Amino acid sequence: MRSARAAIRTSSCWRWSASRRLPAQRSAPVSSVSAPARASSSARRTRALRQRSGRSMPAICAAGSRASRAWTEPPDVRARKVKGLDPAGALADNAERIVRVRLDELWSFVPAALAPGAIGELHEMRIAAKRLRYVLEVTADACFGPFAHTAARRVREVQDLLGEIHDCDVQLPRVEALVAELRDADAQELLIRAAGAPDLDPAHAAELPHAQEWRGLLALEAYLRARRDLLAERFRDLWLDLERDGLRARLEFATGERPSHEEVQSA
Repeated sequence: MRSARAAIRTSSCWRWSASRRLPAQRSAPVSSVSAPARASSSARRTRALRQRSGRSMPAICAAGSRASRAWTEPPDVRARKVKGLDPAGALADNAERIVRVRLDELWSFVPAALAPGAIGELHEMRIAAKRLRYVLEVTADACFGPFAHTAARRVREVQDLLGEIHDCDVQLPRVEALVAELRDADAQELLIRAAGAPDLDPAHAAELPHAQEWRGLLALEAYLRARRDLLAERFRDLWLDLERDGLRARLEFATGERPSHEEVQSA
């Protein structure tokens, strides 16, 4: 994900000085109109357009971030309650209950998370994988034996891969919002140039104020989409491998079988 973040940092959007304004703030020639009423209306329209488009690039970037914030903020993914825990009971018995609930929680997102375009399910599945991994790492040596370490490592692979996919899912709406902001700013600038004219000269479209930013952001958007699809395919392959290896059944068996004292000491 470092390459994508570096691409964002090095884009002109982030290098733009806060003191620099869009070209829309510079005075644009307005065609002379014979009718005073029409001229007054055109002037008011021009001033309104300048007020709407006269924002710095950092302001546009901030607006794009706000526009995507509702999507990028993760939902409240609550862990399933573990029933039957006994504070006075054996650690292994309580840990077994927790692991089984976390296993059920992780597997509950399949097959929805394997569908193309799944986003929310993958995010929630990543959180569930993290919970299962943590409890396995804490209790593996004392309670479950060597296979718990293997299971924790495989679950971490799932968590890490889903985290990379989530990074793409978070960045894509932000890039799209920035593209929309620049598109609107360019459209408003073209309207300013056409103020008072009955039509817009196509030649104005050859000198869009944010042409370079458009090219950079569209290239970044294409990269994020392609990388996201590639990572999603890797995740589906990884999950099928876990299913073929019988990870869930083997872990359930390992949590039900208590290692001997000698096995715990050797581990």
